[in-house]
Amino acid sequence: MHRFLLLLTTGLCLLCSPASAATGPGTRYGSDQLTLAKEQVAGVLLTDDFRYTVTLQARQALADGLLAEELPEGVTFVSAEPPPLRITGRTLYWRIPELAASDRHTVTIAVRLGGEGIFITKTWAAPNPMATLPLAAGIPKLEVIKTGPEFTEYGSDFTFNIEVRNTGNAVARNVKVLEIPPPGLSMGNFMPDQGDIPAGQSRNITLTARARNKGTHTNLARAFHDATPVPAEDNATVTVVESRLSLNQTGPAVAWISRPVTWTTTVRNDGECHVNDLVVETILPYGVQPVADSIAGTPRGLTWHVGSLSPGQSRSFDVMVTSDAPRKATARATARGVAVTGKVWKPEASVTTAWEAAPGVLTAVTDSVDPVRIGNSTTYRISIVNQGDLRAISPRLMFSLSGHLRPVQVAGAKGAAIMGQTVDFGEIPLKPRSKVELQIIATGVQAGPGKAVLTMEADFLAAPMVKEESTHVY
Repeated sequence: MHRFLLLLTTGLCLLCSPASAATGPGTRYGSDQLTLAKEQVAGVLLTDDFRYTVTLQARQALADGLLAEELPEGVTFVSAEPPPLRITGRTLYWRIPELAASDRHTVTIAVRLGGEGIFITKTWAAPNPMATLPLAAGIPKLEVIKTGPEFTEYGSDFTFNIEVRNTGNAVARNVKVLEIPPPGLSMGNFMPDQGDIPAGQSRNITLTARARNKGTHTNLARAFHDATPVPAEDNATVTVVESRLSLNQTGPAVAWISRPVTWTTTVRNDGECHVNDLVVETILPYGVQPVADSIAGTPRGLTWHVGSLSPGQSRSFDVMVTSDAPRKATARATARGVAVTGKVWKPEASVTTAWEAAPGVLTAVTDSVDPVRIGNSTTYRISIVNQGDLRAISPRLMFSLSGHLRPVQVAGAKGAAIMGQTVDFGEIPLKPRSKVELQIIATGVQAGPGKAVLTMEADFLAAPMVKEESTHVY
């Protein structure tokens, strides 16, 4: 025959049987302060230890109270978790800990039955209602964090940011911010009254300033509130400088075709602070080619990543180029760098070279009669040949005679002028592979070794070219 265990709470009972359900007190009890619930968790046979739980749940905050469990005759206490505070006769007592509303406290009890039958255990709870009122006291604490740029441009506007934090645990009343600028900075208007700042919150103020003087300037901000006259403060330091970046390109104005020339690009930091992220580029014009392996010691190509330039520092880059045909070509260079003030510089430069065909000029001066009698004439023949294939030339010719001879007539050139002992031919235009013949008739006037001198000047000549012819007069 199966054994039964009946669990009883005051006013409630539970009849547990594997075969039938008997009527009796329930296993739950409730009031406006707490609820009690009992549940069998182990035990069926007479030889088993029977275990059941008693759970108390607070419906409102309770101070420590008392829980009592009465065991009927025929039921022997084995153990409990937690152990009872004391045992008096057949009654077990536990101290109920302090419980907040909805908190639970459970006791697990193990017993042994002395025979067959129904046994009823009884539970009592003596709650101790508790009311609580939190009283909190705190202190507001202000913290000022002031930030701004490390560098700024002379004469420019920039901003400071002031963050006022309440890191305390109470509201900061009537917060005021005082801004103390140095003489070298002028500050814009702002609202000093920030009102109340609750604990854990902050206020942000943005100030516009203008850099009036160069140098390093420290700006101070203070924050006050009603609870203490001691302000919180912080400062920010800015260095006012003037940045500047220049770019220059140089190269020859004139060059011969197929002959390489060097274009030099120079970037220079003319300012008072570093310029970073600097890149220089040169764009080659149409028809101009770089000479391979001509840029020893510098990056190849036409883009140079300079990186950073200190104040007064410069970098130069050479590129050797050539043209295979006559042309006037302009290279353009650009640079881009960012000063530590944040200002972006984009200077530009250019260089122009005119590639020309190299001229080849052949000149000759001969006399028709040598020696010549006083009063008789000799004819000087001048031959000028442009031997070049591509370029027209316009040399300027001057013909001079010593005092032994006097020029009397000129042929072969329009506009030639006789001025005493000199004949000025002016500029003589010559197309490629063309020739001009000039004649000067001169009369002997004085015995002795006479001399004729032809002087030619041209833009392709570094110095005048001189040809001489001697004529003896008797």
